[in-house]
Amino acid sequence: MKSMFKVTQLFALLFLLMPSLLFASNSVDGKWEGSIELPGMSLNVVVHLETDADGSLKGKIDIPQQQAMGLVLTNLSLSDKTIKFSISGIPGDPTFNGEWDDNVISGLFSQGGASFSFTIERESAEESEAKKLELNEFLDTLKEAVIEGMEYWNIPGASVAIVKDGEVVLSEGFGYRNIEAKLPVTTNTQFAIGSTSKAFTALGLSILEEEGLIKWNEPIITYLPDFRMHDEFATLRINSIDILSHQSGLPRHDLAWYASGRSRAELYNALNYLEPTYDIRTQFQYQNLMYMLAGVLIEQRTGQSWEEFTGQRIFGPLEMKNSNFSVVDMNSSPDASLAYAVKDNEVFKIPYHNIDAMGPAGSINSTSDDMAKWLKFLLNEGKIGDNEILSSSTIKKTFEPQIALTASTGDMKSSSYGLGWFVNVYKGHLVYQHGGGIDGFITEVALFPEVNAGLVVLTNNMSNALGTLVHRLLFDYLHDKEPVDWKARLMPARSDEPDDNDEDKQLTTDDRITGTNPSLNISEYTGDFLNPGYGTIQISSVDNLLVGTFNAIPFNINHWHFDVFEAVVNLNNSETKLKIQFQMDVGGNIKSLSIPLEATASPIIFERKADDKFSTTEYLNQFTGNYTLATQRITIRIAGGNLRLSITNQPTYTLNPISENLFQVDNMDGFRIRFEMDESDKAQRAIFLQPNGRYEAIRSN
Repeated sequence: MKSMFKVTQLFALLFLLMPSLLFASNSVDGKWEGSIELPGMSLNVVVHLETDADGSLKGKIDIPQQQAMGLVLTNLSLSDKTIKFSISGIPGDPTFNGEWDDNVISGLFSQGGASFSFTIERESAEESEAKKLELNEFLDTLKEAVIEGMEYWNIPGASVAIVKDGEVVLSEGFGYRNIEAKLPVTTNTQFAIGSTSKAFTALGLSILEEEGLIKWNEPIITYLPDFRMHDEFATLRINSIDILSHQSGLPRHDLAWYASGRSRAELYNALNYLEPTYDIRTQFQYQNLMYMLAGVLIEQRTGQSWEEFTGQRIFGPLEMKNSNFSVVDMNSSPDASLAYAVKDNEVFKIPYHNIDAMGPAGSINSTSDDMAKWLKFLLNEGKIGDNEILSSSTIKKTFEPQIALTASTGDMKSSSYGLGWFVNVYKGHLVYQHGGGIDGFITEVALFPEVNAGLVVLTNNMSNALGTLVHRLLFDYLHDKEPVDWKARLMPARSDEPDDNDEDKQLTTDDRITGTNPSLNISEYTGDFLNPGYGTIQISSVDNLLVGTFNAIPFNINHWHFDVFEAVVNLNNSETKLKIQFQMDVGGNIKSLSIPLEATASPIIFERKADDKFSTTEYLNQFTGNYTLATQRITIRIAGGNLRLSITNQPTYTLNPISENLFQVDNMDGFRIRFEMDESDKAQRAIFLQPNGRYEAIRSN
């Protein structure tokens, strides 16, 4: 048991090392790879030794299985064929003591009284050159695959960067950033990187945690006292880890923000009205609005906008000079890609989509050169060269699994989510990955920590799997796996024969009851319908047909059956059909509609709003005064911008306008008042329409 404890202790200690080393001879310069033979396993290590400017030697050690890279060594002694060096600052004095014979060092690694054999070998110049040749041959093959993939998926332009062992081994543009003008993609061409922006926001909160401005497990409401979610328990308990790892309980609710035109502050306030589908910390549900919330938290704790903070604390030190936070800025760049979509094998340009309000979830625009700097920074655990910008613990925190996603399937033995990163074990090796997609662009970012490598694939077509293709090919090569024909898997041959099912891929009409009509005239279904979480649906009639607008998205509305209609939405030449069901009050007036805007939740209910003209003081003054109902005196006045009705020995009631001269008693469904007017547009009677009858009150003054 004692020796097993020491082995376990070794794992923990090797993960945390941060020492320094001096050498006295340049005869051991180079990269040495090998392993420490622990009971039941080999712990791979890579030792880097080099001569410093003053003639001394320095070195570092990588321990890929522990995701520990660039750990500095110390206390080296070299005499004849004996070499010794230690890892300082760690209990048990971990020390390598070996015999050196040209390109091999072997001996004992000791720590805390336990010893284990180790062997490391230096790569010869010939081996190094052969590896470079092999890598270049692979990269040539990979570039051919990129070009094939672009043709297969009709991608106008792409940019790819790959880093390995701290060096950029590939950064290249392919195709066009502007088809019409035949402008080529360069390594400085800006693309929208979509949700891969989330890693920057998660790192931002990690910086605040390191600096003591937040605590991971402290509820958000501690820092944002006005923060509210629909669920009271979630409001009081949800913390930064929850929102960054998609454990908020909220489904996507993406149509609450997409094309809404609402500001970040307005979307923040809308969180109060979005219903969850799970309790917090019980289910992974990918959620963009929670990253917007993370940005708001950064702003509150720093006094800077999310954009200012990220630019100053991340872009600045990394010298990501060609990256920005808005398509407004990208639009003015001399080397920015246009956005494209594909339908029926035809490529067409689409407008940039401004998501500035949701910026922390996905608004960053960047280049393959800049993203290569980001990859190197992460793989080097917060350092640029030897200069530490952020602590390794801050970087590592973002890659720690927070919630499991799937069980073992095929080569994927586990999948989880950290903070802005998917954390996978694929074919026995760790992969940190995230994709990003926004109108006209798809991005793939991946890190392979065990081989100290990473990639980014930027494309200007909103529907393709080029990033997955490059990711899989590179993974197999770097991890020395049996090659898989990923091109065949991801780009199957297409048949020239028409698909018999292409004519109608929409839902069948079996659930439609034919021969029915709407309950009311078409004009009665028009108006503005409000959901405070989602915004407003505006419905009007043109030539006795309904048309609608949700936020900035127009759609046609066709009758389906009874009071159910079908909304036909065409966005970027992609058609979606949704059912709208209208609900009436007891008086036969349309009071609300419901529409399934979130696939995993109940249909979203929008309440009908009265025309704004029915809420003006001038309009409401027509109804003020005293009325008599039998022996009861009724007073109607204006207060707080609303009509208020008072009856002796009863509470005061608020009257909400429905339509001209018709009001609903607030919080009393089925209780309405219709005013009858005289020739001078002054109310003479108030007709009370109630479930138990109709009552008439006469104006007395």
